[in-house]
Amino acid sequence: TQVGLVVECGDAREVHHMALLIGYGAGAVNPYLAFESVEDMIAEGINSLGGMDRHTAVKNYIKAAGKGVLKVMSKMGISTVASYTGAQFRPVIKQEKLIFAGKRDQHVPRETAGHRRPEILKQDQYVPLAAEKQVLILYVATSGMLDAVPVPEVRRFERELTQFVETNYPSILKNIAAKKALDDGIKAEVKTAVEAFKERFTAAASTAAN
Repeated sequence: TQVGLVVECGDAREVHHMALLIGYGAGAVNPYLAFESVEDMIAEGINSLGGMDRHTAVKNYIKAAGKGVLKVMSKMGISTVASYTGAQFRPVIKQEKLIFAGKRDQHVPRETAGHRRPEILKQDQYVPLAAEKQVLILYVATSGMLDAVPVPEVRRFERELTQFVETNYPSILKNIAAKKALDDGIKAEVKTAVEAFKERFTAAASTAAN
């Protein structure tokens, strides 16, 4: 590259937003609206931040975001920011070469390898997904259980699956949150839940089509 790219934007606020921008070439990110939001939270005393110095709070936010980006990189087997910057992973995963948690994904068909994960990584603004639900969805995706779901339907499948599990298989989410890991018992229960949900999801799609 012959220029340095600094991105100043108001919609970047989460770790994956920063990681995506850096992955597409940003050398630095200025999430000014996130900084202003932190300062407003302090001014209004939200989340017991009323007594915190605003410079310290912003510094903590920057540190947390930086650590989050490093964790994303490490999960992909990348050790330096220079190797991550500008790598443009979307075209790579479309060629079934993206490393997820250190392993090449053998489940996703070649032509659709990179299309579903960007969909499941999306989250609605101001509606953060609980960690145990994120773990559930990522496991379902990387285990090949999403392969038959059309890409345009992935977001709806994710949303309705988490609601279905929360209502009918609450022990799954409770065990993930408690154990901080996916053991064989949880995996088996997830498989049972997904199979039961798929029958309902497919039936609903067929009814809508008719």
